[in-house]
Amino acid sequence: MKGLTVLSLLLWLCAAYFVGIYLFVGGFLLVRLEVNRTSTCEDVLQPGEGPRDFCQTQPRFRKAVVLIVDALKIDFARFDPTRTTPRPYENKLPVLEETVSSRPTQSRLYPFRADPPTTTMQRIKGFTTGSLPTFVDVGNNFASSAILEDNLIHQLGQMALLSMCLFLLAVVGDDWDVLVAHFLGVDHCGHRFGPDHPAMADKLTQMDGVIRSVIDRVQNDTLLVVMGDHGMTDTGDHGGESQKETDAALFLYSPSPVFPGPP
Repeated sequence: MKGLTVLSLLLWLCAAYFVGIYLFVGGFLLVRLEVNRTSTCEDVLQPGEGPRDFCQTQPRFRKAVVLIVDALKIDFARFDPTRTTPRPYENKLPVLEETVSSRPTQSRLYPFRADPPTTTMQRIKGFTTGSLPTFVDVGNNFASSAILEDNLIHQLGQMALLSMCLFLLAVVGDDWDVLVAHFLGVDHCGHRFGPDHPAMADKLTQMDGVIRSVIDRVQNDTLLVVMGDHGMTDTGDHGGESQKETDAALFLYSPSPVFPGPP
């Protein structure tokens, strides 16, 4: 009788163990399903309306500049003039807060929370496809394949609206509609040195100059978007779901008024 009780207890523990593994695998290692069809202009539905040609809608802006600063955590974007001895990563991007303060109807600085895993490939895939990343994709972060599902880059390319450019000199031209740039220096600096290093201060100061030059060059019909794809820990790492890894910065600016008043 005692042996039967022990056996029942062991069976119960085994069952609980396997149920726990099943729940973990099903919830943590989600399988990402790709949609094989491509969206069209008629797919957009307005509330209370039937299908209509979304591409014929008059856009608010004629051009857009999207600057993705890899690992631009929200702490890098904030500016505190009361800090007399800021840390290497603090107060090195004053252009963002300066612009929001001096042009409140034209700009905004927001924190946004990225969905984990906060690795670069998953975050960029989330931006371009509108889908949620999964941890099972982490293995592809260093050997990424082309995105074959419907995505924003493909749609813009189909409409001949996209300009991929390594140098922002294209901003002064008029032969583009959407300009996308991805800056990896802040992320690389974090991985090698961490955020509390003079090299990070130099890199953020460099990015401050880049953003200023773009702000000076964009025209009234252009929207500037500066954003990070994820944050960074105190050691310069990312990939998990801690607040320092998920909290990034989002900055919007247009030479023409966009917002009703100060934030």
